Amino acid sequence: MSTKVNGRVHTIGTPQRKSDKLTIQEVWIETTDGKFTEVPPIQFVNDKAELIKNLRVGDEVEVGVNLRGRVWNDKCFVSLNGWTISLKTQPEPATDFPF
Repeated sequence: MSTKVNGRVHTIGTPQRKSDKLTIQEVWIETTDGKFTEVPPIQFVNDKAELIKNLRVGDEVEVGVNLRGRVWNDKCFVSLNGWTISLKTQPEPATDFPF
């Protein structure tokens, strides 16, 4: 199932090498509906991690995600896998000047 997540980059994780064929890097996206704020982690797997190499915390983005779920040992695991990302705006650089 595909959907889009719009929000601000909250955290950019470090790449996690799970095996010779699997590397995962997470980006946490802060979203709000005006009442509640959510921060879902979106994982970028293998070559899709290249899509986030130029991201910065605070960037406004739209992420195309696939909702994944599986059962293992009678437990259900759910993940959001990022497959596209587009930058909406970048945060203004911090300055030391009050004007």
